[in-house]
Amino acid sequence: MRLTVIVALIFGGSFAIAVAAMACAESSIDIVRTQFAETRATADSATRVAQETIEAAGGIDLSSLSGQIRATFSAGATATAQAEAAGIGIPTATAVAELPPGDPVSGSAEVNIGNAGGMDPNVLKVTVGTTVTWLNTDKFAHNVVVTDPNAPEQFQSGNLAWPFGSKEVTKFSFTFTKPGKYEYGSRWGGDRTNAVVWVVEK
Repeated sequence: MRLTVIVALIFGGSFAIAVAAMACAESSIDIVRTQFAETRATADSATRVAQETIEAAGGIDLSSLSGQIRATFSAGATATAQAEAAGIGIPTATAVAELPPGDPVSGSAEVNIGNAGGMDPNVLKVTVGTTVTWLNTDKFAHNVVVTDPNAPEQFQSGNLAWPFGSKEVTKFSFTFTKPGKYEYGSRWGGDRTNAVVWVVEK
């Protein structure tokens, strides 16, 4: 076969491959453009719906960064309020209005702080002079604070976060010296849990 024929075949084959590659690339670009357009249309539609909902509720403008931040906080507060109203994921013991039955714990007792600041047990009955220790077993930051301003005594643990790299749980202890009902919970970060310690005379 002559050299000119070989060269022509090589160039012809290369040209055909290049044309096919360009056609595939153009097809891929068209697909990406179509998907992008559909995604953008969906996002724009969702934004319009959100804008209309928020404007109807309080007139927040989503076109600005500050408006978007306000809308985010507003949506979070609404979701939290709805969850609290429904009792979803929020351990509560505030409904315990009467002294629970059973013998009280004396000397020392422990309460584990778990997911979202939930207390286990969330109802505890102890005698005067008992030291209760709360252990944060969750590794996320929680705290222990009296939520009833009329409780016989007040206590607050501060941040019970695990130190970086620590394998030891963080603890807080309080010795009860006055009888009564102590409503408390975790109020660190987004925690809104409720629990009760009942303190009785020996």
